[in-house]
Amino acid sequence: MIALSLAACKTTRTYHNYYYNGASTQAAGGNSATQPSGNGATATQPSGNSGNTATQPSNNNGNTATQPSNNGGNTATQPSNNGGNSATQPSAANDNPPPFTLTNNTPDFSVSVSGLKREAEGDVRKLAAEYGVDDATVLSYRVSTLGQNANSGSLDLSKVPLKELTRADHTESAQVRAKGEIYTLTRSGESHIYRQNYSLIAGIKPTSYSIQGPGVNETEAIRDEDYLTIKGTPTKTLPAAGKATYSGAAFDGRNQGVLNYSVDFEERTGEGNITGLGEKVVLNKGSITHIDHNNEIDGSHLEGHGIKGSSNKGDYELGFFGANAEEIVGTVTEGTNSIGFAGSR
Repeated sequence: MIALSLAACKTTRTYHNYYYNGASTQAAGGNSATQPSGNGATATQPSGNSGNTATQPSNNNGNTATQPSNNGGNTATQPSNNGGNSATQPSAANDNPPPFTLTNNTPDFSVSVSGLKREAEGDVRKLAAEYGVDDATVLSYRVSTLGQNANSGSLDLSKVPLKELTRADHTESAQVRAKGEIYTLTRSGESHIYRQNYSLIAGIKPTSYSIQGPGVNETEAIRDEDYLTIKGTPTKTLPAAGKATYSGAAFDGRNQGVLNYSVDFEERTGEGNITGLGEKVVLNKGSITHIDHNNEIDGSHLEGHGIKGSSNKGDYELGFFGANAEEIVGTVTEGTNSIGFAGSR
């Protein structure tokens, strides 16, 4: 939420914030080969045989033979003479399957700008009541991050690189009318976003806010505040047996760490640790339970399976994402301090 002030009175407020790449296509000279791309989308590439198929009959009454294609030495399995069916090849990034959702193959990695504005308006009303101002109103609101400037619609976080902690400048501004005067309120900081195939976690680290208007032109530093939100496709049905180890990243608004977490689906427990953020964060054994998570920043809601537990840095909570619990995303919270983490199998 934006830092909001009226006249010369200064009070900070904040908000949390929060991928998927489109398909690329190359023309094939003849029959095509379908490959998964390295960034969560599907790319169509040629078989590399200048218009001729790589299919040759064997000496076994028309059964097909497998021959290497001209695609860098990889072998291609080609069809028999039964209508020119295409061949399927693995890509160099088969650990990066396309995003999953129940409806349109795209996880919801958008943040509602109208939701952000509603939160700002709520802050204005609360602040106005504190100072006896009856007519404080947000006239306009704008948010800028990741090269996007929006006053309506949604922020699209789908273009953030996969499995990299992305940092970007982040600014929110609002024009507020109070007692017949117009004030411009601005909060600046940095966003931190970590995207996986089916989920992401993002945070805002505000660094300063300012207010300009009649009789006031001030800027003040913001310290020790960070806010997190989670987006993605929750797992509907967990595995009933087996174990999984998740590895990934963690961040505290300043530094990046490493997550390691293990889950026993039969025992229905999980435990792990985070390193690289100073003192090692020990995520004690917790039990699988129902998770009901509200992203207060834009009013979005996530519900599904997860784990709750304790650590030496406060309580933690995580959720499972993807069709088969391929990923986890969670937070460690102690007072106003938060750590975000995410990992995949």
